[in-house]
Amino acid sequence: MESRPGRWLKSKATLGGSTIINFGGGSMPFKFDVNTFVGHPLLTSLLVADIGILMFMPLVRPPVVLNMLFVGGLIYLSMYFGAKLVSRE
Repeated sequence: MESRPGRWLKSKATLGGSTIINFGGGSMPFKFDVNTFVGHPLLTSLLVADIGILMFMPLVRPPVVLNMLFVGGLIYLSMYFGAKLVSRE
């Protein structure tokens, strides 16, 4: 089976100046649009902060409940942005 580098990754610029990158070629391609993250600044900053805190969580050793809260928040924000970024084409 031959490998074609551009088969699964398609990029195009829109009129608004944002770059949309399509990943995958299945029934629901995933579209990465920067304007989605810019349009939700509070949720984007929570996502970035949550990922950063969870990366350094083993150094601090907080209570288990706080760790579960951060993981639950990361799952919620990932599902939210995943639903926003899936293309409806």
